Amino acid sequence: MLPEWRFCPQCNLDLWEAPVMPMAVASPVAPACGQTPYRADLTRPQPPGGKITVQVFDAETGESVRNAKVSCKGPTAQAAFLTDIQGRIEAPDAEPGIYKLLVQASGYRDGQTMEELKEGKPLNVVIRVEPLPGKVSGNVYDAATKLPLSGARIRSDSSRVKIDTATDSLGRFEAAAPAGPCILTCAFSGYVTGREGCVVPPGGEALVDFGMTAEPGKGIPVAAGPLDETQEGKDLGAPL
Repeated sequence: MLPEWRFCPQCNLDLWEAPVMPMAVASPVAPACGQTPYRADLTRPQPPGGKITVQVFDAETGESVRNAKVSCKGPTAQAAFLTDIQGRIEAPDAEPGIYKLLVQASGYRDGQTMEELKEGKPLNVVIRVEPLPGKVSGNVYDAATKLPLSGARIRSDSSRVKIDTATDSLGRFEAAAPAGPCILTCAFSGYVTGREGCVVPPGGEALVDFGMTAEPGKGIPVAAGPLDETQEGKDLGAPL
């Protein structure tokens, strides 16, 4: 047991009787667990508390991470907080000692550190958390006919993002991408190259569709639709 403990950690028995007179020294009461009692001066002032401030940032973009859970485990107590819009939490009147700080946020790897809060001094901590990788997906189609384009080449227009894939038979694509801004290009024979931007959320998905415009005289044929009243019964091989 430590002198500042008031309760026995084993049997939870209050070791000290209330002083009968001001400035009196309390008499110890033997705990049920058999630990050796000792005397303590209840009038001794406690060490002044300090304030712990934690700021959480995205390690890739440098932006503040809001709604992150920050768990603070100190010498004798622990508490949890959620970061505000600035990615910050404050724990006032914390007792001096070593603190284990754990940050948990959706879409990010956990971040943790151990810091010491000194008596009567504030503690300011910055924790940068690594975002989990996300992905980009979407569809590529003819802007006029809305028909899918199979085999369209999708690439990233950035050295930070490495994407090089192609659409399937339904004109769909999907590729892993790091969190953050991403610019994609789409190339298909006979069509003007498309270019679209997006932001991949940490551990999430960004949707990007390309409506491709055919070059003059190129592209895929327009699909025949249902006959209207003026065409019904006519030879479609002859001029209307």
